[in-house]
Amino acid sequence: MNQSGDCDFSPAGRDSGRGATVSPSALRRSPRWLGIALVIYALVTLFLALHHEAWCDEADTWLLMRDGGARVMLSRTGYAGTPALWYLVLAPLASIGLPYVAQQFVSLLLVWSAMALFVADAPFRSPVKLLFLFSYYAVIEYPVQSRPYSLLIALLFAIASSWRHRDEHPLRIAVLTALLANTTVHGLLIAAVVGMLLLGEAVRRGDLVAGRKTAALLIMLAGGVASVIQLWPPPDVQQFV
Repeated sequence: MNQSGDCDFSPAGRDSGRGATVSPSALRRSPRWLGIALVIYALVTLFLALHHEAWCDEADTWLLMRDGGARVMLSRTGYAGTPALWYLVLAPLASIGLPYVAQQFVSLLLVWSAMALFVADAPFRSPVKLLFLFSYYAVIEYPVQSRPYSLLIALLFAIASSWRHRDEHPLRIAVLTALLANTTVHGLLIAAVVGMLLLGEAVRRGDLVAGRKTAALLIMLAGGVASVIQLWPPPDVQQFV
């Protein structure tokens, strides 16, 4: 550990008594076979998605956007218990008359992008990446079942991939975090943690009033407030409890 309190991954900072330490950049370098595994993963999830019979809550999202549209959806977020971002992503596709399979492809593309970021940037060894890539959630829950979780995981992994550049590009992190807050309730909670971490860093470094940092924090706050407003239950929701 260096004098600033940060971990030192350089060769000089390795603890010889505990063996060699692998640097994060070395861990992020993925072998070629992992890229092949990613292609196989995409083919497997594509096959499963095309043979998946939608649950009612999956199909309800598409039907609501096809028959009701964004205006109806925005008036019902308090009943749905989910912010509108996932619905708004699907709205253009449903409005032009595409079939339900378009929603499945949106979910697949989002999760494929997330997994590509994971394989390329996650600071884990290749066997760990492979195990996660073919785990239940990565194969079934996120890509095959067309729910807002695909959007959540894509934004979450995008934030993780951009995290080491948060000082150079705070607005990028802020926009991604604000969008994450509007995916699901889980996304809102994760976004709140991200926002508190960035706020804590800004206070500790004394750059809270820096232009881009302040704008970034305000963007994240706005995203969180927008999500809370959408999730707030209407007065008549009690009659359904």
